[in-house]
Amino acid sequence: MLQDGASHRPLNLLSTLVYALRNVVAAVSVAATLLLVGWWVPLVVVAGLLPLLSRQMQFYRLGWSLFIQNTPEAREVNYLSRVALRHEYAKEVRLYGLAPHLQREALTRTRAYQDTLRAQRTRGLLALLPFEALSLLVTGGLFAFVVAQAQAGRVGAGSVALVVTALAALRQELSGLAEMGSIGTQHLSWFAKLDAFLNAPGGVQSPAQPRPLPADGTITLEHVSFAYRDQPPALQDVTLTIPAGQTVAIVGENGAGKSTLIKLLLRYYDPTAGRILIGTGAAQTDLRDLDLQMWRAGVAAVFQDFARFEWTLRENILLGQAQDDARLNAAVQGSGLNTVLTDTRTLDTRLGQAFGGADLSGGQWQKLATARALYKGARVLILDEPTAALDPRSEAEVFGTFAALARGRTTLLVTHRLGSVLMADRVLVMKAGQIIEDGTHAALLARGGEYADLWALQARQYEDQPEPIPA
Repeated sequence: MLQDGASHRPLNLLSTLVYALRNVVAAVSVAATLLLVGWWVPLVVVAGLLPLLSRQMQFYRLGWSLFIQNTPEAREVNYLSRVALRHEYAKEVRLYGLAPHLQREALTRTRAYQDTLRAQRTRGLLALLPFEALSLLVTGGLFAFVVAQAQAGRVGAGSVALVVTALAALRQELSGLAEMGSIGTQHLSWFAKLDAFLNAPGGVQSPAQPRPLPADGTITLEHVSFAYRDQPPALQDVTLTIPAGQTVAIVGENGAGKSTLIKLLLRYYDPTAGRILIGTGAAQTDLRDLDLQMWRAGVAAVFQDFARFEWTLRENILLGQAQDDARLNAAVQGSGLNTVLTDTRTLDTRLGQAFGGADLSGGQWQKLATARALYKGARVLILDEPTAALDPRSEAEVFGTFAALARGRTTLLVTHRLGSVLMADRVLVMKAGQIIEDGTHAALLARGGEYADLWALQARQYEDQPEPIPA
């Protein structure tokens, strides 16, 4: 709603104010003309019109209210249009022949949406009829009074013509003023929603007086728990210390809480219980007491669903930062992106279909996302399945180089492919929102617990021979 209104609401509000001012000046001028017939005449006209004008404004407010209430239905129709038209849905839309279904759904929902609006607007218009009749009765009564005065010789024929013209004009100007007032109210309501949106507090905030970022990057979780809205706890009483510079692999089944832990460390959310501390000793500071942007500036991440900006390769790596050639080359080499570059595909090649650029495979995009994380030069690296789309050979190459680049930085690696944990100094095993095992790869295998079971399960997938398919 805000996006749709941004293109015309500001100018329309200014236009509405100008027309309203014009209506006021015209109404006052006409009312002054009617004073020649009697001082009470304009008062009677206004009094007869006021109930109608008030009802008209209620009608316009009803229209705005209906517009707001039906926004979810309008969004559904817009979503169906996006599915039908955007390229990321095109393969499934074509393969499954979805276009006719999407068209039927959009048409059905649009008709239902319009029927709802039409029915309520019709009721609103019918409610105006009694007030319209009252207004006409007052106007007709004044006209009859002036005609009677003319017949009695108290006023001339010119006065009758004057009153008829002035009554119609005053009625028109007052109705126009009511309409401008109602439309202006809608515009102001839109601006109120825009202001509320722009000034809505985020889920997390920087403190009014943030504390300095500790020099030591040790991360400590003390009895941290977190639950998404109306959901069971995703993390439960997690206590953990990650020394600065350590590489930690986090493994576990889907829904174990791995991604939630990462989101808390990035401070996309704050814990519902417990706290996250940065640093050691007297300089140890609650993450909530640090400047939000300063903390995130020191963290780089490669997400599973990373952004695919349709810019050049270079711009996708820099992301608005100043270019450092040495750092850029290290990021390209460390991510394996150098294997993507050719004589015709350079760092200045535009990507994406929207601008007629080149396209990359899933694995190539993932290398690009890794390159942008490496270029940031952050002291904390977070890797959420960074090689999920890579083939085994490319995965081995990336991790071989990446392990060297990660030295000296705190690195958190979330992965389901346990072969990649061999680069980690330490492995955390999560289950049902808790850390159930913590140790080195060798120690956890020797323990024979959950990690050993997961390792053996994945190993069997490579070792077991599939049964022959019956003829």
